Order: sequence, then structure tokens, then C-alpha cells
Amino acid sequence: MRSSLQVRVNKDRLSNSSSSSLVVIVILEVVVKDLVEIVVIVVHVVGVVVIVVIVVVVLVVVVVVVVVVLVVVVVVLVVVVVVVVVVVVVVVVVVVVVVVVVVVVVVVVVVVAAAVVLVQVVVINLYNL
Repeated sequence: MRSSLQVRVNKDRLSNSSSSSLVVIVILEVVVKDLVEIVVIVVHVVGVVVIVVIVVVVLVVVVVVVVVVLVVVVVVLVVVVVVVVVVVVVVVVVVVVVVVVVVVVVVVVVVVAAAVVLVQVVVINLYNL
């Protein structure tokens, strides 16, 4: 009994082998289609990630360049302001020194002239006595 049952099962397997291979082929097709879809999705995701990374890198480079240019401009402006302030201070000091020297010379000349006039007046008065 067992042997006849086994033979029948074996016959059923043989008759079903073509349908089972068809089932295997269909399963393989579904698996391959799913794998292809997964690969396509992964490729799209990787492409988007690469594009995002490139955009971020370009933005970072642009921001760094802009910051460096701004720092250089600020440094140049500070240097120019310092140079202008130093030049203005030097000019003011020179003008003050020149004005002081001119005032001192004028005062000395006026004092000497007054002394000369005073001496002349004294001499003339002494002579007239």
C-alpha cells in the first residue's frame, strides 16, 4: 500500500514538474522584477543624494568664499581708516607745531620791536634832558 502510494506521489510529481518549473519561473520573474525595481529605486536615491551633496558642497564653498572676501574687505577698510587717522593726526600735529612756532616768533618779534622802541624812547628822552 505504501509503495503504490509512493509511486502515485512520484507520478504526480513528474506530471507536476512542468507546472512546478513554471511556478519557479514565475517566482523568479517576480523576484527579478522586484530586484530591478529595488535597484532602480536605489540608483535614483543615490543620484538624489549625490546631487544634494554636490549642491551642499557648492553652497559651502560659495559661503566660505563670500566670508573670506568680506573679511579681506573689512581688513582693508580698517587698514585704510587707520592710515587715514594716522595721516590726519600727523597733519594736525604738524599744523599745531607750525602755528605754535609762528606765534612764538611773532611774540618774540613784537617783544623785540617793543624793546627797541622803548630803548629809543629812553635814549631820546635822555638826550633831550
